[in-house]
Amino acid sequence: MKKSLVLCADDFAISEPVSDAIVRLANENRISATSCLTSSPLWPKLAVNLHVLDSIDVGLHLELTEYQGYRLPTLLIQSYLRRLSVDRLLDIIQTQVDHFTEHMGRLPDFIDGHQHVHQFPRIRNALLVAYARNFSHSKSYIRCTAPQVAGGLKGELIARLGGHALRRRLRHANIPHNQTFAGAYHFKAGINYRNLFNRVLQESQDGGLVMCHPGVQHENDPIASMRGREYSYLMSDDFIADCEQQRVTISRFNTSY
Repeated sequence: MKKSLVLCADDFAISEPVSDAIVRLANENRISATSCLTSSPLWPKLAVNLHVLDSIDVGLHLELTEYQGYRLPTLLIQSYLRRLSVDRLLDIIQTQVDHFTEHMGRLPDFIDGHQHVHQFPRIRNALLVAYARNFSHSKSYIRCTAPQVAGGLKGELIARLGGHALRRRLRHANIPHNQTFAGAYHFKAGINYRNLFNRVLQESQDGGLVMCHPGVQHENDPIASMRGREYSYLMSDDFIADCEQQRVTISRFNTSY
């Protein structure tokens, strides 16, 4: 059976090398979405490169741990202890939405979270309020990390840290979201990314979303080797052949769902 999947390259604007790689993949029709770090000082400059890309979804990669000063473990603890201010979170989210709109001239096609912070308690509450304020008349979707596909223990942990709860809220509010989620794995040397990606193609449902982090190395990048492996595979003939063999079309959300 044929199926359509969204393939989303995360971290646009984290660096020029990574962003350039994402644009190249988009121009070659190898991805169908990218999510952008609009808090990055590079965002105003690099956003220009996305204006001509009408074949992919361009979304907001909501972040709290890259430029906002939070450390992920501390943020996670504070969110579960309900110590985060929803009003402050709303201000942060709105600022990032405004930065996107300022430089793209429109609202994001979707929202997801850097290190999946958008699904944590309190943060997801603020996100849904911000969505109601900004996106109530749009078709913008929110990325959900549940149910997981081919993610192993890491994927299941991500889903349990708010993914299932966010999915319930999205369904209740009738907010568009992906049917399955894939792309989580342990970023370590020796992993065969092609084999992993083929499992993702096999197990994802129609209307699912696959996260990826392609790019080329930049300074102080903790996942540089993984970015290179992903980029090389996605630019290869093997990627095209694998999608054809699995009868998968890489498409934008509103054409795949």
